[in-house]
Amino acid sequence: MTDYAVVTRATYGPAGRQKAEELAARLASVYRAQPGFERADFLCFDDAAGDFGSLVLFDSRAHAEAALEASQQTREKTTRELSIVRLGTPQRSIAEVFASTT
Repeated sequence: MTDYAVVTRATYGPAGRQKAEELAARLASVYRAQPGFERADFLCFDDAAGDFGSLVLFDSRAHAEAALEASQQTREKTTRELSIVRLGTPQRSIAEVFASTT
C-alpha cells in the first residue's frame, strides 16, 4: 500500500519557534482526527531563521488531500490568534511516499 504525505514548510522569522510549536499542537489534533491518518512529524529546518515545517502521513492521496483541506481553517485561525507573520509564501504539497524503512 502506498502512503501519501502532506508536506508543509514556512518561515516565521527569528524567535518564531514558540508560535510554530503552538501551531503544530493545534494542527496535530486536526490531522489525528482525519481518516487514514498514520503519523505526524513537525520539523525545524533552521531555528535561527524561524524555518519550520511538517510531514504528515496518510494511507491514500484522497485522505491526504482531505486532511490538507480540513487543516486550512485551523491554520488560518491559529495564525491570526497568535499574530504569526510568515516571511514569504508557505509551501504545501502532497507527496507520494515510494519507499519507507523502519
